[in-house]
Amino acid sequence: MLKTILNLFKLENRVVLDAAAAGHIADHHDRHQEAYHATETYSDHTAGDQKEHIGESVARAAALLSSPQASAEPTDVVLVSDSLPEYQTLVAAVRPEAIVIVYDADKDSAANIIDKITQVSEAAGKPIDSVTVLSHGDEGSFQLGTDTVTSDNAGTFGTLEHLLSDDAHIYIFGCNVSDASGKGQALLDTLATATGAKVFASDDATGNGGDWVLEASSQNAANTSAEPPIDTGKLAEYSGRLANPSIDLDANDSSGATGSDFKTSFTEGQETVGITDTDLTIKDAQNGIIKSTTITLTNPTDRSAEALVADTGNFNIKQTYNAATGVLTLEGLDTVEHYQTVLRTVQYSNTSEDPVTQERVITFTVQDSGGNTSAVATSRVAVNAVNNAPVVTLPGGGLPYGDDAGVVLLNKNAFVSDVDSRDFNGGVMTVKFTSGADTYDKISIQNGGDGGKITVSGNEVLYQGQVIATFSGGTSSVPLSFTLNDHANPVTVQSLVRSLTYENTATIPTQVNRKVEVVVTDGDGGTSTPVTQEISLNSVNDAPVNTVPGIQTILEGQSITFSKDNGTTIAIWDVDASTGTLQVNVNVIHGTLTVADGSGATVTNNNSLSVSIVGTVDQINAALNGITYQPSTTDWYGDDTLTITTDDQGNTGSGGAKRDTDTVGIKVLALNDAPIHSVPTGQTTSVDTDLVFSNVNSNRITVGDPDAGASAIQVTLSVGHGTLSLGTVADLTVSGNNTASVTITGEISKINQALDGMKYKPSSGWNGTDSMKVVTDDKGNTGQGGAKTAENTIDIAVVPKTPFNAGFTEGDSPVKIADQLTVGGVTSGLLTSAKITITNSAETDKSVESLVAVTTSQFNIKQSYNSATGVLTLEGIDTVEHYQEVLRSITYNNTSGNPNPLSRVINVQITATDGTVRDIAATTLTVKAVNNSPVLTLPGEDVDYIGTDPMIVNENAFASDVDSVNFDTGTLTVSFKSGGTATDQLSIRSEGTGTGQISISGNQVSYGGTVIGTFSGGTGGTSLVFNLNANANEVNVQALARCITYTNTIRNPVMQEREIQFVLTDGDGGTQHASDSGHQCSGLQ
Repeated sequence: MLKTILNLFKLENRVVLDAAAAGHIADHHDRHQEAYHATETYSDHTAGDQKEHIGESVARAAALLSSPQASAEPTDVVLVSDSLPEYQTLVAAVRPEAIVIVYDADKDSAANIIDKITQVSEAAGKPIDSVTVLSHGDEGSFQLGTDTVTSDNAGTFGTLEHLLSDDAHIYIFGCNVSDASGKGQALLDTLATATGAKVFASDDATGNGGDWVLEASSQNAANTSAEPPIDTGKLAEYSGRLANPSIDLDANDSSGATGSDFKTSFTEGQETVGITDTDLTIKDAQNGIIKSTTITLTNPTDRSAEALVADTGNFNIKQTYNAATGVLTLEGLDTVEHYQTVLRTVQYSNTSEDPVTQERVITFTVQDSGGNTSAVATSRVAVNAVNNAPVVTLPGGGLPYGDDAGVVLLNKNAFVSDVDSRDFNGGVMTVKFTSGADTYDKISIQNGGDGGKITVSGNEVLYQGQVIATFSGGTSSVPLSFTLNDHANPVTVQSLVRSLTYENTATIPTQVNRKVEVVVTDGDGGTSTPVTQEISLNSVNDAPVNTVPGIQTILEGQSITFSKDNGTTIAIWDVDASTGTLQVNVNVIHGTLTVADGSGATVTNNNSLSVSIVGTVDQINAALNGITYQPSTTDWYGDDTLTITTDDQGNTGSGGAKRDTDTVGIKVLALNDAPIHSVPTGQTTSVDTDLVFSNVNSNRITVGDPDAGASAIQVTLSVGHGTLSLGTVADLTVSGNNTASVTITGEISKINQALDGMKYKPSSGWNGTDSMKVVTDDKGNTGQGGAKTAENTIDIAVVPKTPFNAGFTEGDSPVKIADQLTVGGVTSGLLTSAKITITNSAETDKSVESLVAVTTSQFNIKQSYNSATGVLTLEGIDTVEHYQEVLRSITYNNTSGNPNPLSRVINVQITATDGTVRDIAATTLTVKAVNNSPVLTLPGEDVDYIGTDPMIVNENAFASDVDSVNFDTGTLTVSFKSGGTATDQLSIRSEGTGTGQISISGNQVSYGGTVIGTFSGGTGGTSLVFNLNANANEVNVQALARCITYTNTIRNPVMQEREIQFVLTDGDGGTQHASDSGHQCSGLQ
């Protein structure tokens, strides 16, 4: 049954519309006009009629806005929020005598809405008897436009009092407005006091899943029944719910928080803590969909150290966190269940080592798909700090102490810190010897130390004049101990540590290292990790001395032996090393160093560019006598440097290790290196077929020379039975191009460019084996030894190629391309592969063409076809006879409904086991296309015709033709196959001249303003016939078929089925027969 629903908004005198509502009416009008016009035919209305119709509707709506009429007794006002789902259903349930105001929930404030009520009262000339609110509700609140009304602000609605009658009522429809918490009752009473009205509200779910009963009332309405001007019976099918979404972070209050809140704690050093419970719940979201969630750390006292993060999984929820504002935003339309899952994973973290212990307050709000925002739920996090131990560091390594050194600072770069202790009051600093000390060792404090900041007075230590500690001890047996006060802190104690001194009073100190340990406690329970300052007591060390020869010169490929016999000695000396261990590092940049065995020294990384030798002076000199230098490669030349560095490892005395570094210059003179070739193996081509040597064909010829650089070299190529043509000759000197012998002179890179793409053209009609000789002369570039040459030969087999012819007709079976092919000339008798290529496929969709061979499991030949390249590949080592049998079986097929008639050239190429590749056959294949009939289908079920208005026969008709560009001279005939009468009429719906629209002018039919044909008939039960022109094609004929209408010209037509058939011809000889077109039955009722 065909049905057309025309949705209209009837604007009654009882409806008061603001500007936003007028826009809604205009929008509804525009949307529903489209459905209305879908039932018209070209004879129903002109374009001008339609514009006038729209204009009148908008004008009537505007008239109602500008001139509301006074309503009948009593004067009841109903406020409806447009944010409620299907709010039109709520409007329809309002009793006819009431005045409805549909307000814009996103723009209108409560004050704006009261102004609208004022306008109604003034227009009516009397007070308002009742105000009914249909909006989102929540526990102890309801939404009025952009404002949330609670008991805290309900008193501001006193402006309503002078608008209301003495016995006025206020009805509030919204979920849970008056709940068990008592907030709702406070709201109702406050609103009643402010307005003087009796106030009624719902205390449970309102709408879908709830009821429309106002169970609660203000105290002044205790004995009054609620009678809102709404027919609640009409709301039984209402699918919406009058509530904002809500979020409860801890549904069962297991965290100890009440209401919708949650509480937890975080301890410094903890990675993260969850700030919601596993039973977090979201309720009352419109359509069960959430749009976003905002989670705000309201007091991020530790700033960038704090963060909020959630696990969004694979849901349509994206998160962003703004560290500057402390706001974590979750966005993306998704289900309540998915948002619950994500919100249950929200974590708080704080990386501060001294976090502020103020409780963090983190708020949550959710917004549903209708733009409604929940009340705030709060998660409270108690932040607990832990004490961090102070840190003392003594950088710089050991402290050398020589003979008669006197008093020295222990460590002038000492560092003290504590991330959470503001002072060290009650703490202790202990400085003591842990090893090596004797009775002559003493630890003390430098008076005026650390740039004068530290001074000493008796047993007190002062920092810039302020006492920070008292001290005692400081000998080898008694630690130096400081008792710290509230003026001691990381800064002052650091200055104190930098002022600690060491002294040994003996004439000759014992040569044993001392170790001094420093430990600080912060007075809050934290103790630093002990740190040690090592003191080295010894005599002053003398530096070693190296002996090296002058600059050394050799030829490329030679080596150098440094030895006493050759007068090239490398040796070391150290006057105070005695039998102590030293280390020598010898390194070069472009070579290898080799030390002989047997010296007694320890050699590391021998036979490398950097060798290390450890031993006594005598052992090292034995190792250095005979050390050899070999350039890194036999063809390297240039300047190198041998560097020897001797480290005496501190042997012997104070002052630390001493070093001596010396170098030996090395010159390696160049020798001329011979050029080199890279040439392919033997090549194969067919008679009168060019052979291209290129990188693309994997048979490129290249030349090179290790030392020619950018200097010119000369290459000569020659053949016996053909000519050679270079790919490019830019920047080269060339003679004999396109002859049997070509000579090229120039840079190597330019020559190789010329060789990439070089063609060998065999002599006309000749076949056999030719040889290409490649000779390169480097012209003496570069170095000593004169010019060098290189020479190679490439064999080229020129073989006959067999031609074949074949033909393929569209729709026929596959045809063989070379069923008489003979494979010969293969010396080994074995092939590794064959490639059969459609060289000039003209099909846009390459997949319609294919080449297929018949293989057998008895052969070792596998086939694969690539439709994108048109290449059939046969692979597997097998005999010539087996490959010949498979090649003869290859067929060509084309499944296109409209194949390109271009003749195909199919090439057959084989590869032998010796690597020889050659073309053995070429097939010329003709392709013949045939005309295909058009296709016209009428999907769908039988339809019923009721009344006398025109009806679309089939709005889903589909037309196509795979090979006709247009339907010029074709026809579309629509007729009654059975059941037709003289009162039946076939016609065309005229949509307009816009893009994609069918229009009628006289006997011409147009598509998008372009004439596609003429028509006749259709009345008195006759056939409706369209004669199509060159503008007609499958797209616009399909559009035309979808605009065919049926009507009966009398009110009491013959009650019998009509069967309507469509027949389409394409003008190229193709006809879609009635039996192929399907049929559509229309039963008259």
